[in-house]
Amino acid sequence: MASQAIIAHSFLLRYISTDEPIVCDGFQSVVQNFYFPNNINIAIGKNTQYFYSLTYAQIKRAGLLTDKQKSKKQMYEEMYHIDYKAIENSFSELISIIINILKINNKHLLMLYTDKKPEYSAALKANKQLHEFINSGNFHHIKISSKEPRTINNPLFAVNYMDRQFRKDLSEHVYRSICFGRNVNNQLERMVIYRFYHNYIKSFRVRKNKTLTHSDMAGIPSNIRSYYVKRFFNERLFQTQICMLPTDQKILNRSYPSPLIESPYAHRENSNIKESKIA
Repeated sequence: MASQAIIAHSFLLRYISTDEPIVCDGFQSVVQNFYFPNNINIAIGKNTQYFYSLTYAQIKRAGLLTDKQKSKKQMYEEMYHIDYKAIENSFSELISIIINILKINNKHLLMLYTDKKPEYSAALKANKQLHEFINSGNFHHIKISSKEPRTINNPLFAVNYMDRQFRKDLSEHVYRSICFGRNVNNQLERMVIYRFYHNYIKSFRVRKNKTLTHSDMAGIPSNIRSYYVKRFFNERLFQTQICMLPTDQKILNRSYPSPLIESPYAHRENSNIKESKIA
């Protein structure tokens, strides 16, 4: 199902015709146990609430801890290395993905809304692909305080809305739940399946016109959307037919290591072993 959802989403991205600002934020959850929180950066259309893409970052547990919890946290961090620049790197990857989507759809203006997290500003400065937009004057970054009321008038409403949907519809992301993801790749597979449902099946506004979806609001013709929704259920889609987003390709390849299951250096170590054998 994840493969079907990713490939169908890749096909449909090419038909987006709206020129809207993008809102980005990090959705925080956990994997394995509460000592391994993660940050799933999401890119959502400001006006359409269309879910464009996501990237993943494993982060360290923060907040007030007892002495016992601190010692346990230290033990886990010695067992599993966590990159302190994970959020910055994953956000930079998300920006590159958005730029590629804009180029596919012949858009040359990127208006980005985020909160005031310093990692976002650092990622934007370090991203080389963004320099082209900055130099041409086609990039505008608007920062909004995350402490502003989460109403529909808040410029960050699109990501706040998606946060609510994740907490409401996906049991592993419910607050104070004992149901949480055990494997990073499985968690992201469930997320991209939900992305497909949200964009192409769920109504844009339940109380008003129930026939319009978020993809309709993003300018994707309804007949093309219906065609790929039918193909999702009736026909096997192959990834060789389309160029997918980098993060989606990683999810299909199951490239993300899971805490206490896989080493974050496992793929590097395996490649080094193969290179030594070849040598």
